Amino acid sequence: RASSVDGIAVRVSYGDGTVPKVPPFIIPATSASLTVPITTFTATDNTAVAGYLLTETSATPAASAPGWVTPAPTSYTFATPGAKTLYAWAKDAAGNVSTSRSAPVTISIGDVTPPTVTAFTIPATSSSATIPINSFTATDNVGVAGYLVTESATAPAAILPTWTATPP
Repeated sequence: RASSVDGIAVRVSYGDGTVPKVPPFIIPATSASLTVPITTFTATDNTAVAGYLLTETSATPAASAPGWVTPAPTSYTFATPGAKTLYAWAKDAAGNVSTSRSAPVTISIGDVTPPTVTAFTIPATSSSATIPINSFTATDNVGVAGYLVTESATAPAAILPTWTATPP
């Protein structure tokens, strides 16, 4: 702002009070991965954008908070699957932080937990080539879909036709 003091022009600066603006940012509505691509994330400011931040909370981050980056990130990795909301922020060199833009995403990851054999017993000795199985149980977070006994320690392929729906 310009003013005059005793006939001398004086320019008074109040600093940058303009907050950066984040237009809508775009992420996919669903993802099969914890790492979600950021399709569009931009910001504008009257001087320059100095940092970009993605969070999972709507609380305004401090300009000094960790995680600010340039250029804008192209992906974000969530810790767990489920219905999530991602918040996009921008800051300028004066420390002004934008209001957030948010976008929802639902992360659905297939069953990635292998089943666990909880019991498997056979007799210590046998007089026959056909060995009886005394117990064979397994658990899984989704459900056990097949059972197979082999003579190899190598995990069998899931597509083998010898898998059975019930324990042998």
